[in-house]
Amino acid sequence: MTPFDPIALLAMLQAFYPIVGPAALARARTERPDYFSAGQIIGTSGDKIRLADGRIFDLIFDTNGPNTRWQAIEVGTGPGADIDDPFALEAGPIVPIDLSAFVPPAARPPVFVPLVAGAFGELGAADVILGNAASDVAHNSDKGPLLDDWARLMDPAIERLAAEGFALDAADPTAELIVLAGQSSAADVNGAEFGEAPPPEI
Repeated sequence: MTPFDPIALLAMLQAFYPIVGPAALARARTERPDYFSAGQIIGTSGDKIRLADGRIFDLIFDTNGPNTRWQAIEVGTGPGADIDDPFALEAGPIVPIDLSAFVPPAARPPVFVPLVAGAFGELGAADVILGNAASDVAHNSDKGPLLDDWARLMDPAIERLAAEGFALDAADPTAELIVLAGQSSAADVNGAEFGEAPPPEI
């Protein structure tokens, strides 16, 4: 079990849980239980924790007030600690952890870093080769063939496109439409009466 460090707990709460409240405290205990050292959340508002050795820490200042903020104050060590607590905890069989006996685990040998470093080393050599090849291509390239191909393929196409444009302009039916619009659409009226009927053979 990780030894309890109230300063580390307070720093973690301030860094990762900007919204202060009992819900955030419960979430922090679920997501980062190592900081709580198996402490249980207690209190009518869920703003305190009780450690395995019986100590109690108040973690929220002014829980339901306008000045709510994180804190880490051990209950019974602040102002008014000399007042008898009618609910004081009795001494139990659990004793504080001897920090001198705690040996941190040895660091694991790096595995991923050497692989990445080796891969980058190989890419570095390839990068030099590719850079030299690109430089050779740039210095030895001749734009003459490209210009010849452009003149052979694109110039006739541009001229043909211009000729098509002229043909479309000449085929514009606007003038014919204007002439038709000026003609009368009514049939001519015969001003003379019909005479005798035409011969039957006709």
